[in-house]
Amino acid sequence: MLDKDRLKKFLLSHFPNAHTASNGREVVIRCPFCGDSQKDMRDAHFYIGLQTQNDDLEMNRQVPPVYHCFLCNRSGTLTGKVLLEMLNYNIDDEELIYELNVLSNNRKTRAHKNKFINKLSYTTIGCAEGNTLDNDKLNYINSRLGLRLTMEQALKDKIVFNLLYFLYYNGINMVNVSNDELTAISQYFIGFLSLDNSFITFRNCSGKKMELNSLKKRYMKYQIPKDDNGDLIKYYCLPSKIDKLSVNPINIHVAEGPFDILSICYNLNHNNRDNQIYISAGGKGYFSAVRSIISYLKLSPNLIIHVYPDNDVDDSSIRMYANKFTDIGIQIYIHRNVFERENDFGVRLDRISDRCIKI
Repeated sequence: MLDKDRLKKFLLSHFPNAHTASNGREVVIRCPFCGDSQKDMRDAHFYIGLQTQNDDLEMNRQVPPVYHCFLCNRSGTLTGKVLLEMLNYNIDDEELIYELNVLSNNRKTRAHKNKFINKLSYTTIGCAEGNTLDNDKLNYINSRLGLRLTMEQALKDKIVFNLLYFLYYNGINMVNVSNDELTAISQYFIGFLSLDNSFITFRNCSGKKMELNSLKKRYMKYQIPKDDNGDLIKYYCLPSKIDKLSVNPINIHVAEGPFDILSICYNLNHNNRDNQIYISAGGKGYFSAVRSIISYLKLSPNLIIHVYPDNDVDDSSIRMYANKFTDIGIQIYIHRNVFERENDFGVRLDRISDRCIKI
């Protein structure tokens, strides 16, 4: 088992001007590949992540360290081979090289096993630096919804504040967008990680008009590379506590956007997560999202479905798709925000007037 404190001490002693960040969870050095800033030798951009939320020391399980240079965008897993390359093959700790290589190989084995349960083990927890940019995005969420979420709560709700840092922190080497797109998304967009961690729905929260054509819409989806051909669950869903053996029904709350379900959960339901599923359909396909979640979680028909459509969707459209669910005894309720000049539920509580009817 790799002693990451030992690795930290090694890095601090072998790289000039190395220092720690994120309460000691990272070591920052000058990039050994691009040379980093030439004006100030202390201006470093190469981050090496040590302890992560995916580590479980009690279960004797670790994930390997990852690295990313925020200047040249080089990133990957810190294997023994990479560390040797960083030090020009001049190293006095062969045991450390061996342990890094073993840990990296073990990770590949776990990734192979994970694909059979069709869920990628990526996380948003810890994926924020707490800088001004992150705090501005958190303030945007709280101001829009009238909430007081802390950064920790937002990360637990699978909110991505910086795509670049999310990819680096999770050791994801493949990037599906250009460097310009990656930079713009990381600066101006807030992301919401899907139930199976395969998609991030990003929303431009800056009010700034994007010059890149691919980012001109308010929302865009980013697919995280996956090494199998299993079905992908692209829907954003808040973490909940589900007891499928309970005699009480499971309530599924489905709305169009991620801000809607955040508001529904926190403002309308007082953050009740027990046998409550909050899902963003990402559009008007409310019941397609519900069917996907029922299939993915293997839920019984002991359900109550709450639909929160935007006000440009009429009740007849909802009833047409609801028949397949009501025919097998599932109760369905339609909720409307009838507050003057509001179109959906993605607003503060004082801007919500919930009118509910049963189908």
